[in-house]
Amino acid sequence: MAIGKSLKKLREYRGWNQGDTAEKAGISQTHLSKIERGEIDTPHLDTIRSILDTLGVNFERFVKRVLRDVEPDEFLDICKEDSQFE
Repeated sequence: MAIGKSLKKLREYRGWNQGDTAEKAGISQTHLSKIERGEIDTPHLDTIRSILDTLGVNFERFVKRVLRDVEPDEFLDICKEDSQFE
């Protein structure tokens, strides 16, 4: 599951709207909306951490869960696209 979809699912589980969640996380609602829709597919780690802290979700546990949903070949392809991974 993509990061944005996971964050949206967590937010909705809490019963929170985007505006309040974004404000508590210190980002704009537009930014959160773009992350949740996948328009920003690689949000900054500090942004993810702020959203997760707001939602009361452990960052490390979240990252491990998201990474488990990525197939090893797909993860390798993602790494290959990174210019620093050579």
